[in-house]
Amino acid sequence: MKVIVRNSELSNAVARVAKAINNKNLSSALEGIKFSAKGDFLTLSATDNELAIEKTIPCETFMEGDALIPGKLINELVKNISDDEDVEIFVSENRAKIGYGSSVTDFQCLDVEEFPIIKKDYKENSFDIVQKDLKELISKTSFACATDIARPIYCGCLIEVEDDVISCVALDGFRMAYYKKQVSCVNGKIKAIIPQRTLQEIVKLGDDDTDIITIQLQDNFLMIEQHGTIIVSRLLTGQFIDYKKLINTNYTTNFTVNAKDLKNCIDRASIVAKDNRNVIYTSVKEGVFKIFAQSEIGQVNESLPITIDGFDVEIGFNYKNIADILSVSTCEFIKFSIVEADKPCFLTPMSEEDLIYMILPIRR
Repeated sequence: MKVIVRNSELSNAVARVAKAINNKNLSSALEGIKFSAKGDFLTLSATDNELAIEKTIPCETFMEGDALIPGKLINELVKNISDDEDVEIFVSENRAKIGYGSSVTDFQCLDVEEFPIIKKDYKENSFDIVQKDLKELISKTSFACATDIARPIYCGCLIEVEDDVISCVALDGFRMAYYKKQVSCVNGKIKAIIPQRTLQEIVKLGDDDTDIITIQLQDNFLMIEQHGTIIVSRLLTGQFIDYKKLINTNYTTNFTVNAKDLKNCIDRASIVAKDNRNVIYTSVKEGVFKIFAQSEIGQVNESLPITIDGFDVEIGFNYKNIADILSVSTCEFIKFSIVEADKPCFLTPMSEEDLIYMILPIRR
């Protein structure tokens, strides 16, 4: 194989597919990036058998062929070469010579025959969604995925499509995020749990928010292809909780607060709360929302004016659960809906009624 490629294209492609490299040293082939030159294109592929990423870029091809180059080494090399440099990749007798300017670096290649075949025929179930909507679904929910691998089913987002509406749900046992959007061209039954790691890679697809993205699902796998990038991911399997039963509508207290002002109050209260299990206590009374945090280093008292409908209430929270919501919200006002002090509290950005957050309280 012999190709010449602009390093701005090469380094971007290597960095992208390297996210799928296996870091557990289970197989040397999974530590490599497969380079395939055909026609005027160079395709880079990496997989750990759970996630696979392919990226195709233009090149000048002198000799077609395949090679499996150690991923970590090629990634470190190309990111330290100037973007406007032309890079020559020449593979012969299982060694790759990387030429740039007047310099050359060579690597021992891995056995390309051991690299897994990445299946890309998943068309049984599919739907189309605007890229902007997909990114919002992910960014405003996936932070609530569990990180405890003892409960792997919750280390991803549940997506369901019914009547051209996609619901995206994430929860970790202490909080839940639920968002829904319109989709189109639905084919088959759509219900899948997508790993958070895969979602993070999907968010990086393309820069044109008006693009239509087709998501294909089959045999517990998902595939997305966009602008020369293909993502194939194994889905999580198991029984996800019936999230619809968690959403309550019988609220006794509703109040609205300015999101920016609340974020500032939470940030100040967190200075003290961090030394007391991240706990803050709040009270709603006479049109004022009070936030109190106390630990050995001191205490913080904050007050915010609110618009309230219902009864006074006192309730404790892990401040990080509120802070995470505020970090992804773009709305000016946040609505709190409370049933009782010892039951889940619901937060809804006022201009996004299809977005609901649930957080569990902390008892005194």
